[in-house]
Amino acid sequence: MSKITDKYPRFSSPSPPDSSLMSAYIASASGNSRKRRNTNASPASTPKFNGDSLTYETIEDMSDSSRLLEELIPYIEEETHFTYNVEQQFPKNCSIKKKKTIDSGANNTIVIWSCGNKELVTRVAKQATFEVSINNEITVIGQDKETTLNQAIQTKHNWENASLKGLGPIVYKYGYMKKGDKLFNYMIYEKMDSDLYEYYKNGPGKINIDSGILQPDDKKIAAQLISLLYKTTTEMGLICFDIKPANCMINYINGNIEVKLIDWDGDWCQDYSYVTKNTSLKDPISILSVMVMAAHFYIFLDWNIFYKHFSDPDKFGSMVDENKDSLKSLFCGELTDCNNNPSDFYFFQEHYFKITDKVGSQISCEDSFDVLFERAHFLNKYAKAKAKAKAKATAKMTINTSKTTTNRLDNDRWENPLRGGKIKSKKNKKSKKSKKGKKGKKGKKGKNKNTQNKK
Repeated sequence: MSKITDKYPRFSSPSPPDSSLMSAYIASASGNSRKRRNTNASPASTPKFNGDSLTYETIEDMSDSSRLLEELIPYIEEETHFTYNVEQQFPKNCSIKKKKTIDSGANNTIVIWSCGNKELVTRVAKQATFEVSINNEITVIGQDKETTLNQAIQTKHNWENASLKGLGPIVYKYGYMKKGDKLFNYMIYEKMDSDLYEYYKNGPGKINIDSGILQPDDKKIAAQLISLLYKTTTEMGLICFDIKPANCMINYINGNIEVKLIDWDGDWCQDYSYVTKNTSLKDPISILSVMVMAAHFYIFLDWNIFYKHFSDPDKFGSMVDENKDSLKSLFCGELTDCNNNPSDFYFFQEHYFKITDKVGSQISCEDSFDVLFERAHFLNKYAKAKAKAKAKATAKMTINTSKTTTNRLDNDRWENPLRGGKIKSKKNKKSKKSKKGKKGKKGKKGKNKNTQNKK
């Protein structure tokens, strides 16, 4: 996942996944460096590092760090063994090829591997997370070791649990690969047809956008994404802040629409289970996630496939409109993590959308939320502009109607003696007009006489 800034979310160890993949969270800590033989931890096919025992760093003020490190990296995998892990996912005697290499930002290299009709993806981190000393001790790289370790644990937990629950691609292998004396995170997981940004920008979804009307496929994709975002909150206890079309994968080539989420990394996909256990907050938090995703579709694709869910009272439109103030409070700071730090909803709104006022200054969180809220209710910018123009015309018509009514009332008051007015006699009006006409003619005649005398 691309790091956005040096800002680190702060959280404690997450709750264990359903499959007990991270049993280290439950076990008791010894507080000392722990040793284990590679032969006991690794499969027979995995090369051993010098055939010696590994030890794990104990981080200051984190007494269980050595235990957590051991659970995260039970054995060393050499770089040369990485290809073997890839081969294991394909049928035997298959000629495996690198189909495509994608440079995914500053943090990861993505490679698509193929053999026959089967394809899979490997993701290898560009930056090392851990290193191995001469004495075979695994240590955490960086100054904030506790945060780095927590994020590494959270990332493993998120990806594997999302895979098990069907919210993310199937993860075949997760681990750390040794290059030199550094350890780099890698994953081998299911290949899907496309991410949603490419699907709508250059794929079949572009036809839908050109049509100007939501198509059945758009509605299916929107419904699946809403379900995935709700389950992320309600079943996994997570809030993922870096949600956008590029982090959503889709299978569509076989005719069946299937959508899954990626980028479950622990830096921006954080454990809020202590909050989501509160049933009254599950729906509002999930709706905020959908609202943020809707803003991404609206701004970067000009195609908000979620807008009917916000504008239709029979979906969650009424609930959203009636609870706008509560949602705004959650968005702007009432929602905090387990260390009482504000959520990153506003941070990402500021980062991606750069909403400013007329002067170009960053607007307040409350005003920013109002913009986000408004965008969620429209299909695209044209629809929003059209609605605003219509509202403006209606308001202008209302003002003109009001003025006309007021003038009529004033005239009625003047002409009706029962309302305190006077009767305007047509005869009097005619008489005045007649006198004015005579006076004008007389003046004109006199003027002509004087002119003649002068001559």
